[in-house]
Amino acid sequence: MAKLPTLRRLFKNDFKPEYSELVEKLIVSINNGFDNVYDALNNKITLRNNVLCNIKDFSVQVSSAGIPTSTLVLNVDFKNNINVVTVGRIDNITNSLLYPSAGVTISWDQIAAGSLQIKHISGLTEGNTYNIRVVIYGDEN
Repeated sequence: MAKLPTLRRLFKNDFKPEYSELVEKLIVSINNGFDNVYDALNNKITLRNNVLCNIKDFSVQVSSAGIPTSTLVLNVDFKNNINVVTVGRIDNITNSLLYPSAGVTISWDQIAAGSLQIKHISGLTEGNTYNIRVVIYGDEN
């Protein structure tokens, strides 16, 4: 899909002189609002800046059962309930030629406001160290 056409900004001279006082009060808000909408609709929405989420990187090793070998707690900078954790990237640090054996999923529990514990990670090979990037989404509470 093509980008939106160039936004035509509103100017005081576009309106009859008798409306100039009202137009001057409204024009900044209207132009700024449309600038933001155009930016958003032209691929400028990002996870970090526009969605209630945190992107976290961590290193982990798992047992043959997929349990992290050490306690793994991640903290987020929002106090809403944590809704979803998705896996974004997996790098095998031990052996870059060895990839996950199946889909990598994470089981977790929220242990406090702004904090979760990783309980299980499927698809990783025991004895290998992985760098994992996750996106942790907050709920609207």
